[in-house]
Amino acid sequence: MAAPTKVGLDYFPFDVDLLSDRKLRRCKLKYGYMATMIYIALLSILYEDKGYYIDYSDKYKDDVVWEVLECMQGKYQPTAEIVMEIIEDLVACELFSGDQFKSKTITSVRAQKTYYRSTVDRKTVSIDFSKWLLTEDEMRAISEKSIVLHNFINRANDGVNRANNGVNQINNPQSKVKESKVNKSKEIGAETSKSKKFKPPTVEEVQAYCTERKNNISAEKFVDHYMSNGWMVGKTPMKDWKAAVRKWEKNEISVGNSSSQKGTSGAKNKFADYEQRNYNYDEFERAELRNLSKDIDGV
Repeated sequence: MAAPTKVGLDYFPFDVDLLSDRKLRRCKLKYGYMATMIYIALLSILYEDKGYYIDYSDKYKDDVVWEVLECMQGKYQPTAEIVMEIIEDLVACELFSGDQFKSKTITSVRAQKTYYRSTVDRKTVSIDFSKWLLTEDEMRAISEKSIVLHNFINRANDGVNRANNGVNQINNPQSKVKESKVNKSKEIGAETSKSKKFKPPTVEEVQAYCTERKNNISAEKFVDHYMSNGWMVGKTPMKDWKAAVRKWEKNEISVGNSSSQKGTSGAKNKFADYEQRNYNYDEFERAELRNLSKDIDGV
């Protein structure tokens, strides 16, 4: 099992000019020794934990204040409110970065230089570069051997490469062709899905179509018929109601023709389909009687 990677520092150099820093003077005049002690306590927490910053977010803020209070136990221990007030004043005096403090982070260029210098020989150093304040030149001035510098440069190059890849993809005509084909296929698919979706017509729509075709189909009967069976043509869902109207129209014509043919066949006899004559048998009988009376008179 691999040993855990070292993050913070076991100790840090106490610069001889640390307490004489002009930035600390205003806080010392306002809060006395407490400003100096809290400043040193914050540096100790910073180097011991992350190594180059303190997470001062709402989740860890109380823990930071508690650790500072532990460092200042005694007769004249300040309150938590005073500790937080002094921390804000140390930031205002630029002993810590104001921009990073807005992001709930306590750090400074001086603290990060100390951390960078102390970790030059480490093979693995994890850095959150969103909290990193040192520039490439500042790191090179300290040492060019640090893995932090190497990762910093590679990070910048990766960003450029990603940007270039994005430009190449935009300027690549093949990618544009592929993209247009994909978009076109999506449009065709959308149109196909729309065309496949059947919308039942209203009585008015059917009536208008029947009027256009000059047929005698009842629009109400047509709509009622298919509404009753769920707009099914046999066992198949209807796809085109106009085609169904035209089919009804053809069926109506064929039925009319068959009816007329039946009427005509009723006037024919069974002998070679000759038309059957309609005789007036009463008139025929009267004519025969007249002819018979003439014959008797002649005799």
